[in-house]
Amino acid sequence: MRSPQRRGRRRAIGQAPPEGWPQWMDRQIEEADYVLVVCTATYLRRATGKERPGVGRGVRFESVLIVQDLYDAAMWNEKFIPVLFEDARPEGNKKHPTFSRWERRLLAGSSPKP
Repeated sequence: MRSPQRRGRRRAIGQAPPEGWPQWMDRQIEEADYVLVVCTATYLRRATGKERPGVGRGVRFESVLIVQDLYDAAMWNEKFIPVLFEDARPEGNKKHPTFSRWERRLLAGSSPKP
């Protein structure tokens, strides 16, 4: 059995920010000079709405913020840098989804295993 201090610490780590996750994500993106978007297969599935309903809602919301930021900047991207993994492509597709096809990007080998 965990001690009360350890249980409390675990809850504190998992707590939502006072303003809530959507506002926190928006503020973090707005304040950042650069944002690395680590495009694992799971992230891309969630960001493109191809995940089971109700799963990955945070990633889906984050991807909407990113797309809106790009739209507002007339698609001029100086902030978002996708980290693309070779095995993160959708099955049978030779390209990464449009969401992650920006001029500046980092290429990596295989997605990290959970």
